[in-house]
Amino acid sequence: MIRIYAALILTLSGFLISRELYRKKERIYLETEEAAETVSKIISELGYTRDDVYTVSKEAAGFELKGISFPGEWEAECKKRYVGEDGLKIMQKAGNILGSADLDSQLERLRLLRDEALRTASEKKARLDSEKRLYLTLGLSLGAAIGIMMI
Repeated sequence: MIRIYAALILTLSGFLISRELYRKKERIYLETEEAAETVSKIISELGYTRDDVYTVSKEAAGFELKGISFPGEWEAECKKRYVGEDGLKIMQKAGNILGSADLDSQLERLRLLRDEALRTASEKKARLDSEKRLYLTLGLSLGAAIGIMMI
């Protein structure tokens, strides 16, 4: 009887572990999508208001920069907010673009970055959808297999 309970616990554990792995990938996808949306907001804010980079950073990205060193502060804010590699890279590139050239060039480069970010997010979403069933089935199956071997 104890072995049966142990087998059930292992099956459930396998399921929970695989679900957590899936959720981690899902968070990274959502973060990448959020970075793409933030770049879109930066484009809108910069294009319509033509404010300085500090105001744009606060309004579009929600970054509270002190005005000491824009690149360093932007980098620190990105690292605080973005855990996934793709979201972090997107936002770091956006920070490098801001204030680097004339307004029209910045807007054009930001649009290209937004398109790249949306494409990356879309690819991650497609991969995530196809892997969802795999993760859940694999977790249950491995947990059940280990549990059966114990009986």
